[in-house]
Amino acid sequence: ADQDTQSCQSNCLLPDLQVAVIQKGGWFAAIKGGNNHENHNHNDVGSVIVYADGNPVFIDPGSCTYTNRTFTRERYNFWPMCSDFHNCATFNGVTQKAGREAYSGEMVLDKEKDTMSLDLVNAYSADANLSSYTRTVQLANSAITITDDVAFNAPGMVMFSYMTKDKPELVNETTFAVAGKTVTFDGSLTYDVSTVDTSEPETASVPGNWNAENLYRITLTTKAPTQAGKFILTVL
Repeated sequence: ADQDTQSCQSNCLLPDLQVAVIQKGGWFAAIKGGNNHENHNHNDVGSVIVYADGNPVFIDPGSCTYTNRTFTRERYNFWPMCSDFHNCATFNGVTQKAGREAYSGEMVLDKEKDTMSLDLVNAYSADANLSSYTRTVQLANSAITITDDVAFNAPGMVMFSYMTKDKPELVNETTFAVAGKTVTFDGSLTYDVSTVDTSEPETASVPGNWNAENLYRITLTTKAPTQAGKFILTVL
């Protein structure tokens, strides 16, 4: 993994870490595969981070302050450990669970097309009622595009979460601004934003890891149940 990291100067795949990276022209994006039984695990299979000109657009919030509770199953009661507080999807209210049974498919990186993709249907339990789910991240035309191709066994609800350091501002029904960038999303989704909870001793210090007073969670939720959909979010 260390050798992979040292050689990752452009688009690359880190197979030991199950992370793919695309970067060019000031843009950087990475997607995480693997499973939810890794050392110091957070439930975050399929999470994407995005930077533009060195500035964080979508972030991984990082770890809690470690206490006795974070070394037990109670660790997953704290939001920094949970998939709905990473840049992941939630289906029918079902988030990712801990364990090897929550895992991604093979990471595919196309270095020529600046594209990385991942099969994520097995990152969720049967309660999510998914038929298929793939996530593709592409750098093209000076923009990062995240495409989520979702199908259910029966019509269901989708919620995408995106974590930010800077406070986002809604521009119109399908656009928000954050970190100096404009983000567009599918018109079938409803936008909401909230600050993270810092009331617990374990979570109080997390914004400080980013030299920030608050971190923010954007949620984009389907307005009605859907059988299948291709949801496209673009950062430009």
